[in-house]
Amino acid sequence: MRGAAPGRRCGWALLALAPLLAACPGARLPSYTVKPPARVVSPRPPRSIAFTQLRLPLERLRAAVDRVLPPVLRGERQVPAGALGQVTARWEVRRRPGVLTASPAGLRLAIQLEGEVSLAVGPVPCRGVGSLGEVVLLARPALSAGGDLVLHDPQVRFEPASTLSCLGLPLAPVLRPTLAPLALLIERGVRLLRLPVQPILRRLLEELATTRELTAAKQPLCLDLDPRALVLAPVTGEGGTLLARAGADVAPRLELGRCAKRPPPPVPVVVREERLGRDYRVQVAVAVTWGELERLLRAQLVGKARKVSGREVTVDRVEVGEAAGRLLLRLHVHGAVRGVLYLWGTPALRREGKRLLLAVPDLQVATETASLLDRLKLSLARLWGGPLETALRSKLVVDLTPRLEELRRELSGSWEHRGASWIKRPPPAPPGKPGKPGAPTQASVVARARPLPPASLIFNSRLDAIEPAEVVSRPGVLAAHALLRGEAEIEVPR
Repeated sequence: MRGAAPGRRCGWALLALAPLLAACPGARLPSYTVKPPARVVSPRPPRSIAFTQLRLPLERLRAAVDRVLPPVLRGERQVPAGALGQVTARWEVRRRPGVLTASPAGLRLAIQLEGEVSLAVGPVPCRGVGSLGEVVLLARPALSAGGDLVLHDPQVRFEPASTLSCLGLPLAPVLRPTLAPLALLIERGVRLLRLPVQPILRRLLEELATTRELTAAKQPLCLDLDPRALVLAPVTGEGGTLLARAGADVAPRLELGRCAKRPPPPVPVVVREERLGRDYRVQVAVAVTWGELERLLRAQLVGKARKVSGREVTVDRVEVGEAAGRLLLRLHVHGAVRGVLYLWGTPALRREGKRLLLAVPDLQVATETASLLDRLKLSLARLWGGPLETALRSKLVVDLTPRLEELRRELSGSWEHRGASWIKRPPPAPPGKPGKPGAPTQASVVARARPLPPASLIFNSRLDAIEPAEVVSRPGVLAAHALLRGEAEIEVPR
């Protein structure tokens, strides 16, 4: 075709006459696809601990101990009596209600004994009546894997009354072997003792499993704590109360969209004991749409011609996509070359000073694009006046600090579990400054709408650090994950 334009002749001859195309203005690239190396990422929220402190009154435990011990103990046996040799001892021992106290070292149960001890010393009987002494039990309280309060490592000792005597014979040495069966009975009974506290633990986990709806940047969000088990530090005590410092083993994650209307899944009560740290972490995700990235690049690239060595390249359109888990850029260009230039890279969230930036640090020209240009004897670096990927890396940066800070503030604070929903408490007013009327809080709105049941659980969290995590490229969006770190504590109202 004699009348064909030079550019069209170059397009027809592209594959067969590639060496000649270097001199043809507007060389057209054929349609082609690119295949970046596959990347599979599935960010998993880390497991961490949300603390609570269970206060267990000792009265129930003391009553349970009373039930396993007989009120009266009678017996007879041969016991050594010093110079008198073996004598026959008979006893009837009554116990007073035990006094149970708790301390960081464990539990102490003191039982006062009173009654009568008689010794057959030849033809003359000898009797001792009154206070016989005290039995002291020391034990370490713990919660079993099934959620029962048990007493481990029981140690029993008898402290006889030092003033009790018979015919001038001190009865303390006689009473020790006499009351040995009672000490053994107490130790065995305590080892078998189990006080169920599983209902308290089950309610705690079930209420934590209720999802929580939030709003940030006018976008609905759903917080799922995903509790799996209770972690317990060694149980300690304070006066008349046992203190069980427990942690709910959770993997908090913040999901985009509203919470699904479904009952919380059943959570088995699985208890394990270990030292509890202070680290609580929540995985959050910020969505950056392809449209936002396209607008960012469009403002800097589209319609702006680059002239290098007498050649000119202009970007007509920018498209953002995804391929094999990577971010894919399509630059539609005309001028010295016409067609689509492909670049791909791995999006990442990085920290620069106090800022958290979404970038693509390994952005690179696709091998297929570079190979095709090479066949056409075209150098993309010469066409662009330098490495194209280097120029675009500095432009493809989004500051996510404000969005992540808003999530951190939203997830910090106190929530009350009332009925079947979570309600966030308003923040306290600064000291010396009364609260000012302003926008109604979630709690006040709900309170006006309907009467509220009392709070059955209070969840307090303080998040003071943000750490970058994985960024996942998905159709239509980049999901930039981060970890919010701090402490969390659960209050169980009395």
